[in-house]
Amino acid sequence: PRIRKPFPFFFSCLDSSSFRSRRSPSHPPPRAPRTPAQPREYQNAMNILSGLLGGNLGAGPGIPIMRPEPRVFRRQFKVFSVACANNFKPNMEDGDKILLPQSAFHELGRCLVRYPMMFQVRNPKNDAKTHCGVMEFTAPEGMAYFPFWMMSGLCLKDGDLVDIRSVNLEKGTYVKFQPHKTKFTQLSNPRIVLEKALRAFSCLTKDSTIAIKHGQQQFYLDIVETRPGNAITIIDTDVNVDFAPPKDFKEEKKKTPTVKTQERKVQKAKGDAKD
Repeated sequence: PRIRKPFPFFFSCLDSSSFRSRRSPSHPPPRAPRTPAQPREYQNAMNILSGLLGGNLGAGPGIPIMRPEPRVFRRQFKVFSVACANNFKPNMEDGDKILLPQSAFHELGRCLVRYPMMFQVRNPKNDAKTHCGVMEFTAPEGMAYFPFWMMSGLCLKDGDLVDIRSVNLEKGTYVKFQPHKTKFTQLSNPRIVLEKALRAFSCLTKDSTIAIKHGQQQFYLDIVETRPGNAITIIDTDVNVDFAPPKDFKEEKKKTPTVKTQERKVQKAKGDAKD
């Protein structure tokens, strides 16, 4: 006997072509469920966190993550030698790191300034400038502690005002130093000494002077040239180093015999021949 399919009309209605033919052309296709809108405060908080972490937090398609641009931190402080700090340590005099107050840390966070933080330091009296990093945020409010050699280079005294501004510097590729004393070049390996000392530095500025220590000795070096810019960062980068002749270096001039000296030598030779 022939076996017939049960309920043939029911199976024909389940055919996909039947559904397409029976749908009204004016009826729109079903839409995907919409993601509920998030509060504006939540979006702002996510944007700030994304900027601080330097990436997308992956909040989903309903929340557009826009990375905010960092703002420039700019403040004026009274400067003092780092030796005046309550938590002073001898190594604080090495390198180019300064101490700022805790309020500066919070303001830098609001400005979205990322690590490593670097600053331009300017003396408003003579417009002398240099660049530096930050070691701690433990200074009293309204004050900044500097290494003494940096204060001397900017002609600053305790209690003077100084302008500090956050900057972004390019990674350095080349720097040329000029030692003040020939004694530095007479060390067993001055390049190794300089390389170890530069580990405490974060920035180098053209036409400025840095101080480095080797044992009980302190050497001053002028920065004659920097590449690719007039101010560079030397953090996590390979820099080619060159040296100019020291400032106190004097070439020995060879004495050329004068005419009178030659005549005297000739007369002396003739007198010896007569004897």
